[in-house]
Amino acid sequence: MADSPAVRDLADRLVIEAKRDGADRGFLLDVEESGYRCVIVRVADSDATGKVNLSPREQEIAFMVAAGHANKTIAAVLEISVWTVNTYLRRIFSKMGVNCRAAMVAHLVTEGYAPEKQT
Repeated sequence: MADSPAVRDLADRLVIEAKRDGADRGFLLDVEESGYRCVIVRVADSDATGKVNLSPREQEIAFMVAAGHANKTIAAVLEISVWTVNTYLRRIFSKMGVNCRAAMVAHLVTEGYAPEKQT
């Protein structure tokens, strides 16, 4: 597989994207080759306090995960697809440098993230 034309094409695309986007900033690539999807995301910069910058929607999803909700429930409440929830979680994991829900929640607690209180 490593010598297949699809892998070589993907490697060429990565080089082109890296050159176009600037090697110091990273790059984003979302391609599908031979039935396999490859997604590479740029890790967000942290702010001055070292916190990872999550978008409002990412925060909303992260807090729902921290509250123990399943992806299916999150999707239904937010009126988005389960696939979209999964995409948000992959982005959150990437930004935080974690690879599971428990590590994400621990990271949220460590960084002092707290959901806004409902009145």
